[in-house]
Amino acid sequence: QTGKRELVDAFVARHSTLAWVPPPKASVFGWIKDTRGADLLPLIEQGIRALGVITAPGVFFGEPSAFRLGWTTDAKKLGEGLSRLAKALELETRA
Repeated sequence: QTGKRELVDAFVARHSTLAWVPPPKASVFGWIKDTRGADLLPLIEQGIRALGVITAPGVFFGEPSAFRLGWTTDAKKLGEGLSRLAKALELETRA
């Protein structure tokens, strides 16, 4: 897990609309929230279809403006996944 948590910390820090309470250092997942309160499910679903990036939508945990992110994959894949996730969160939803 060396260095992967730092990648996620940097990802959250780069996105002004995202926030989290950093989990314990030994954790391999975290809860990330949209500070505007936006329903992220449409963006997450579109990100799965268009970009192949998957997170656990917060709606399944009773909080539509958040998602659970895990980082147990290797660092290279994690970096690519975070890049795709950033794009997914910026997509315009299409009906």
